[in-house]
Amino acid sequence: MNSATTSAAIVGAHFHPPARTLLEVLPIGCPLILRREPHNPHDANAIAIFLEGRNVPEVDGLDEALLGWGTSVAAEKARDEIDLGYIPRDHAADLVHAGFPLGDVDGSFSVSAGGAPRVRFQSPGGR
Repeated sequence: MNSATTSAAIVGAHFHPPARTLLEVLPIGCPLILRREPHNPHDANAIAIFLEGRNVPEVDGLDEALLGWGTSVAAEKARDEIDLGYIPRDHAADLVHAGFPLGDVDGSFSVSAGGAPRVRFQSPGGR
């Protein structure tokens, strides 16, 4: 199977507080994890994106911003994983049909030219 480095938008962060706040401060290249969710009741092709708690950055003002979500940097760092959102439905379906694996796939945080959050990873089939 061929693979190539690609990127995808990170969507749905608003469903996973405090994901939007964290996405605003993640450094480019921060390690992320992609994981298929074949039992997701909304989309059998769903690919979720996670941040390991230990990778939460210590950035000025982040503790105060997280207080609005009832959490803190220390509490988020203590979590195994933080759900950041998903790859968009159509892109995820294409990836699954191209052979995206069931196990964890390493990725990294990036942003679009307009500043929107993205994830970079090795995709099957060169997409």
